Amino acid sequence: MDFEQILALPYNFDRDDEDSLAEHEDKLLTLRRKARERPLHPGVCFIVQLDQHDTPGHVYPPGARPLPSFAREPASRRLVLDTPLQTGMRYSSQVWIARVESSDNVEEADTARVVLKFIQPSMFYIPSTDDVIAEWRVMYTPPKILALREDYLYQEVKAIQGSAVPYYFGIHEVIMPNGEAAYMLVTEYIEGITLHGWKCSQAHCDDHGHSLLDPESHSAMLPGLQSSVVLALRSVKQLHDLDVQHGDLSPQNMILHPSGPSPSQVVLIDFARGCKPLDSDISMDRDADDCFEAFICCANHSEELEKWIPGNLPPDVVHPSLDDLGPNTCEDL
Repeated sequence: MDFEQILALPYNFDRDDEDSLAEHEDKLLTLRRKARERPLHPGVCFIVQLDQHDTPGHVYPPGARPLPSFAREPASRRLVLDTPLQTGMRYSSQVWIARVESSDNVEEADTARVVLKFIQPSMFYIPSTDDVIAEWRVMYTPPKILALREDYLYQEVKAIQGSAVPYYFGIHEVIMPNGEAAYMLVTEYIEGITLHGWKCSQAHCDDHGHSLLDPESHSAMLPGLQSSVVLALRSVKQLHDLDVQHGDLSPQNMILHPSGPSPSQVVLIDFARGCKPLDSDISMDRDADDCFEAFICCANHSEELEKWIPGNLPPDVVHPSLDDLGPNTCEDL
């Protein structure tokens, strides 16, 4: 299926039939109650077939992270939940770090880890017959379409996997502890810290968004910000060169790799709101502006970065428009 065919997939209920909608709602509410009673937890195991990632002649981008050993040949693998990253009823998708073990319970020699993203329908918004305005008819995207959309886009950016985006190991249909069918997307575990986490660790704003750092510390932080902004804008450029828009470049969806004051890569994750092809220059500008704004930690650094951008960005990056940007502190995220 191409991207437009995925978006046009039919719903699991008749949108124009109240009885069908009510039946769908009751089914998912029952599964949601069971999901509360039987959530994912450490030790839960999913056995899946992971295909070989690379193909003969495939060229990895310069500076690519090493491909995990388990992805070098097809095999059945046990993915054992280890550490939660995003869990609970307040989130739609559930995200975990999992250990990769061979099907005979032997953990991989390189202690491989992957990130699992679960698209579980009962955890998402459930259209209801009680919605008087029925906004869901305009805004609602079925979880199946969200899952297949992200799977499609990860495959479209395979040329930059291992550098600007994570290695992607496929989508799998699994049964959750509550008995519900769900989609599980498997991606590379990247050593690093999200931009959100880094900004919170460096928080230095007063109530008005201005820097509380002393002049020396404030100045010392600027070169690192400039370098990271360039890395991120370069990743966005590589994405756009493949005719893909990310659509949600928030601080939570960028990983500074490796952790530390001088990352060598900014990795873009979570393509649930992405699209292909890029529908206009507006889409490109939005990604660039969102990417730049995500790095703004205080009004003072924002002003300095905006003055630095013109004339200092290399040619292999996207250029933000710098229009209507403002402080984006940890508290705002």
